Amino acid sequence: MKTYRDNVECYIFDSEKLIVGKPKGWDGYIIPGGGVENTESLTSAVKREILEEFGIEVTNIIQISRKPTIIDYDPNSSHKHAQLYKGIRLVTFKADYLKDNKSLYGSVGDKYIIHRITIKEAILFFNKHSMNMKKNKDNFNYLKANHIIKVLESF
Repeated sequence: MKTYRDNVECYIFDSEKLIVGKPKGWDGYIIPGGGVENTESLTSAVKREILEEFGIEVTNIIQISRKPTIIDYDPNSSHKHAQLYKGIRLVTFKADYLKDNKSLYGSVGDKYIIHRITIKEAILFFNKHSMNMKKNKDNFNYLKANHIIKVLESF
């Protein structure tokens, strides 16, 4: 029987701006996060995912979700984990950009170009992204985008 894969996501702030990644070759933004490894704590997973994806370190990591958000994969999904898992169990965190890091503006992580945007800009993007996912019948990413909007509206 398929289970849920534990995942984390983290909303990183630098003053009043949200730090997001712009994937190379795609006109959009991502919030850093991903799967929790077998022996890893949730906080360790947050730090590792941010370092892997954005190449930066954070401080003041706080879990902001009281319980995980469950998002099911589409039954016929081609997502790389859909064959092994029913969906994800997503735990949400907030953190601050560690000022002692290298210069953030224009820095490049593993796969992403780092941007600082307002929460309003992020909500506008994820609303548009959500509608595109609904139109394309990509229920997993539609639900994930709506989750992100809900979190952003809470800040």
